[in-house]
Amino acid sequence: MKRTFAACCIMAVALAPVSLAQSKDFSGRWTVDAEKTAAANPKPIGPTSDITITMDAKTMTVLSTGRGGLTKTTYGLDGSETKNASAVGMNGSAPAGVASTAKWDGAVLVITVKLYGADATLRYSSDGTTLKSEFVNPQMGSNVPRTIIYKKAS
Repeated sequence: MKRTFAACCIMAVALAPVSLAQSKDFSGRWTVDAEKTAAANPKPIGPTSDITITMDAKTMTVLSTGRGGLTKTTYGLDGSETKNASAVGMNGSAPAGVASTAKWDGAVLVITVKLYGADATLRYSSDGTTLKSEFVNPQMGSNVPRTIIYKKAS
């Protein structure tokens, strides 16, 4: 019995860093790490912006600045569909509502976004000091993710 208890304690201590390695709370202000972002992408990905994330048990809200100014995007964390305005419509048309669903895959938040009839995927993961965002849109002709690496702003 003592050996079993000791073995369990040793396993708990050994596995503690693994369970703490990734965070499920991405809240905070995040700045683009240009060097790591460039290294993570086989081709240049164009302009990126810093983001601010707020999270609670039900939603994640991302504030970013893009071509259309400040954008606020909210995702339900319970798997329900959420709708957000698109920054730009297809072929220069008026922006349309974009439906998405989010679910956790371990410590990774996987968001499926319906873009003009196809499903794109956005994945967020964090170790607490860096945040990785990976976006794959099959309509762009590639399944290579557009990866942005952020560092926590101080």
